[in-house]
This record gives sequence, structure tokens and C-alpha cells, in this order.
Amino acid sequence: MKKKIFSVIALVAGLVSCTEDYTNWASPQSNQENPTAEALAFAVQPTISSIDFATETSEDIQLFTSNLATSEFAVELSGEGSENKATITASSDGKVKTSDLATAVATVYGGESVERTLDVTVSGSFKFDTADGSVIVPKKADPFTLKAKLSSGAKIDSEPTLYLTGSNYGWGNPWVPLIPVNGDDETSWIIIYLHEGEEFKFAPQAGWGNDFGMSATIIDEAGMKPSGTDNIVVGNSGWYLIKVINKEGAREVKFMKPNIYLMGDTAPDGWEIKDSGLFAIPESETGTFVSPAFVKDAEVRMCVKFDDIDWWKTEFIVNAQGQIDYRAGGGDQERVNVKAGQKCYLNFSNGSGIYK
Repeated sequence: MKKKIFSVIALVAGLVSCTEDYTNWASPQSNQENPTAEALAFAVQPTISSIDFATETSEDIQLFTSNLATSEFAVELSGEGSENKATITASSDGKVKTSDLATAVATVYGGESVERTLDVTVSGSFKFDTADGSVIVPKKADPFTLKAKLSSGAKIDSEPTLYLTGSNYGWGNPWVPLIPVNGDDETSWIIIYLHEGEEFKFAPQAGWGNDFGMSATIIDEAGMKPSGTDNIVVGNSGWYLIKVINKEGAREVKFMKPNIYLMGDTAPDGWEIKDSGLFAIPESETGTFVSPAFVKDAEVRMCVKFDDIDWWKTEFIVNAQGQIDYRAGGGDQERVNVKAGQKCYLNFSNGSGIYK
């Protein structure tokens, strides 16, 4: 199936150089003549002024050069108003992995589409030759700033086959994509907050034609209390998991409790669907779904579960860009490793997530 990204992250970075006047930034200076550790100041010079992750194709980005040489640098990102910090590794020439940088920004501030200013601090351990021999000294450079903006919105790893619109979506502006079940073009699902009194319906494309609502078989397992003659009218506000079968002559819309399960090596019961792996469900529209604490350092996996469908056909993760990334009709996703004791926080109102 065609791979489609509905919303990708956009990061605009402004890097401010250090105040000292350093020369010879072209390459690190490693052969100093009898330097003393105290006399040598450590500073970094930013090498880029902006980066846009929507168009960036390079796997590595050079953030800075340095006046001192080491095998690698530690790069810490922090920001005003956030207690979270993130540390990534830079190579000897100041390069970082593109995915690591995006993950660090999301770790500090989450995936909201708000421009933030981060402090970037580079440190390293340096070897100095003195008259009495060699010494290794840790040093930290003055921080520079990074302006970052992450776009909201989820990623679906295949072309959707069903869309939703209604009174809360301008009746066609926009059309909200549902997530296809892997290997089943007739079945889709979505976790969504519904408001009492709102009306909606479905269509097999992002436009009018062959649309349907109450004409389908309606099954309510979550107390939503749908009504209406054509459009589906919401009886009770709240978060719902909606499963839709779009099979001509046998359409079905099922409202379910929005249960999300942590799966795999990070889950309390491993690869089984059990209540111990359930996320906490928020009450408010802007609230976050919160996973149990991860039981070990491992690749994270999560899903919704339908009785007649294998769990991996409805799995998703939070990717390195802070997006909820649905496998849908696509193949295996690029895996993300998390730490024991962390939790996953999902915001379905803007399609973002974070591990912390």
C-alpha cells in the first residue's frame, strides 16, 4: 500500500554562537604545545542556523565544531518551564543523529505545536599533555540556544480507506482519517473524543459520496447512546474506540471503551493482552492516556485489541519525532527503545506522545 504521512514534524532551529571570539574553527585543535588544563577554555561554535524535519533527509546533522578534540561529546537539551532534560551523543566533529535530536526535543517539551527555546550544553573529557605527563579533564562549554517547533498530528503508515466528518469538523472540513487494520481493507478504527449532541458520519474517501451513519448496524458497548436517523448523534461525551466495517451491504459501527494495551518486553505481562498492561483513560478531551511503568529497557509496543483480530494488526508507537505512529497497513515500524520505570503518555487530541 502507498505510504502516506499525514502530518510530519517540523523543527526550526536557531543557534546562537558563544560570545568569545574564537578562530580556526575549521577543525578541532588536538596538538596543543604544552597546554595546561586550566588555561584552555572549551567552547563550541554552532554550524547550522535552522533545520526542518519535514524536509531533512540526512541521517546525521552537524550541530557545532569545537576548539578542543575528544572522541565524542555529550549534548544536553533543557528548557525554561520544563523539568525534563535529554542528553544525546555527538561525534568528534559535532554531528548528532537526526532522530536523536528530534527525540530529545520531544522529551523536553512533548509533541505540541508550540515554538520553544531550548538551552543546548556540550561537554566532553579532554586529554592534555603537560610537562609531568597526560591528564584527562572534563569540561563544559557555555550553552547556546535552539528554537524548536514540533508540529502536531499523527502518522499513519498506509493510505486510509475510511474517513469521518460531522458537525464538529465543518461537515467536510476536515475529513478525519481512520486507521486501517493491517491486512483488512474493510475494517478501520479510531480513538476519538465525542461531544454530547454532535453529529457525524463516515465515507470511504475524504469527500462526499457513498457516506453512511445510522444506516449501518450500530453496536454500543461503551454507553455512548447513539441516536439519529441518518447522521449518528452522540448521547454521552467521552473517549471512545470506534471500530467500523465498511463492507457493502453489511456495514457495522461499534462503540467500545478506549482500551490501549502495553505489549511485549516492556509490559508487566509480556506478550499477553491483560489488564496489567492497560493505559489509564483521561476524562477531559485534552487529557493524556498513561501507560503502566515499563518493566525493563526494551523496544516499546502497544495496541488496541479486537476479539477477532491479531493485536499486531492494530499496533502503534510514539516515534522519534513525538508522533503517534500507526502501523495500519504498513510493515514493521522503526523501533523505539525505552527505559525501565518510564511511562508512555498519549495525547490523541493532537496526535502526539512522549516517553518519560
